[in-house]
Amino acid sequence: MKQSCANSANDRPVHKDQTSGPLARRQLLALLAALPVIGKSAAVLAANNEGDRNGMITNLLADLPDASAEEVFEPLLELRGVRLERITSQGQVTPEGDWYDQEQDEWVMVLEGAARLLVEGDGELDMGPGDSVFLPAHRRHRVTWTDPDQQTVWLALHVWPRNG
Repeated sequence: MKQSCANSANDRPVHKDQTSGPLARRQLLALLAALPVIGKSAAVLAANNEGDRNGMITNLLADLPDASAEEVFEPLLELRGVRLERITSQGQVTPEGDWYDQEQDEWVMVLEGAARLLVEGDGELDMGPGDSVFLPAHRRHRVTWTDPDQQTVWLALHVWPRNG
């Protein structure tokens, strides 16, 4: 099932996909492969990324940080114009009255746990494992709830506009 909300600010829709398992992984791989970065696809660069885990399989649900006191943001991949990060939450919300209003597009998926995301003008989205949402740049949004009894693990892909 797909829920699409009109974006009155710039006519770009906010999409929430309720998918899980292999389909969700295929969506992410297709999205990464479609991003031109320095003449190569982000997927190829991710596979060849120099770093502590060069060539090793990484399980995004293993070795989770303790998020009981504060939300934890961990960069997984940073390339020109692209950042992929794992976010771990446990009961945290965006402070009342604050909104994320970002310069970049963001695609976010809940890998584990549960959360509620408020998109300005479109209402709240209940998100669970496999659910994803695309938020165009400057689409104001805030987290209104994450499960206080278990960790919520997000995968967030940020894509900045190309100059020129």
